[in-house]
Amino acid sequence: MFQEHQAILQIAISAETTAVSEYNHEKEQLAMKLKEKLSTECDKIESGDLLKDYSPIKHHNEMTLIMDEYNVIEETHKKRLEALKNSLNDDLLKLNTKNPQALRDRQVCAHCPVGAYCQT
Repeated sequence: MFQEHQAILQIAISAETTAVSEYNHEKEQLAMKLKEKLSTECDKIESGDLLKDYSPIKHHNEMTLIMDEYNVIEETHKKRLEALKNSLNDDLLKLNTKNPQALRDRQVCAHCPVGAYCQT
């Protein structure tokens, strides 16, 4: 009876695992980019150039761009997980409504909605 439910859940779990793995990979790539930028900036500061000629504005702008990339990655990940959750809910709802008699059998009484506690 629950094999179809289990199959739907396994597909959703697999999709979630893939999404999380890709998200972690993107974050790792961005962290490496950040590390490279910070290393370059440290080298620039430690070089023999005069610090009075140093302008942190370019570095600040680069860090802002990296932060924007991070925010895009975060938002994309959240949207992807939300879409997976909605898809799972839709699939389970379709599966559960395939047999309306089974839903009625689970109903506590005629006055209460399916899945709710009896209010009478």
